[in-house]
Amino acid sequence: MLTKTDVVRVVCRVFALFLLVCGVMECTYFPQYLHSLVHHLNEKRALADQGYWIRYYVLETASLTVRTFGYFLLGLMFWNPGPRVLRLFGAAGSTTANVPDVPES
Repeated sequence: MLTKTDVVRVVCRVFALFLLVCGVMECTYFPQYLHSLVHHLNEKRALADQGYWIRYYVLETASLTVRTFGYFLLGLMFWNPGPRVLRLFGAAGSTTANVPDVPES
């Protein structure tokens, strides 16, 4: 029989895997944004009105970087759930209590 803590750990690990896969998927967008940013930085020399696109791709690349690191950090946090995460799901202090299959009367 699984304890509440074990159930919470399994759920946290599944969620962590989901977050890590999302982080890897976000990494596939880096070449596109970096290529566009470099392209517009090189065109800035030829055309005077490239400031909008440069700011746009700098912002997009920065937000992609923050989002990717956020996915990885949250994934690592949920992979090894500490007492704070266990308390969040209501499993703190109930390491010996079993999760019943049917309600006891």
